[in-house]
Amino acid sequence: MGPEDGLQSRTDGKFDDVVHGQHGDPDTKYLWTMDDRGTNVALEKTPWNTPRGNIVHSNVSPEAAIGGEAWFTSDDSVSINAGSGRFGDGAGRTPEQWDAAVRHWEDLGYRVEKKELGER
Repeated sequence: MGPEDGLQSRTDGKFDDVVHGQHGDPDTKYLWTMDDRGTNVALEKTPWNTPRGNIVHSNVSPEAAIGGEAWFTSDDSVSINAGSGRFGDGAGRTPEQWDAAVRHWEDLGYRVEKKELGER
């Protein structure tokens, strides 16, 4: 998966032209990961050859330190969780890793509404 498929990666600055929505809305849900490229996002509803018919976290990053789901509630705000079986709370990520991920989102310039580990 690459930029031509809607994938965006950032080490600083905000993402371009994101779809705004409310936490829990399946049509505006992004999958996010953090890897050596930085923070990566793509709309979950992106069609892909998976059993679900759309992307999954391993399409965003083959390997990642942490990942989850995100909703951009405005250009400056994001609501995130660690809802990923492969890279998030389902993979045993620690509170320290979660706090570091939240700080990175804030460093990108977002006001972050975070769910606690295990909450969607």
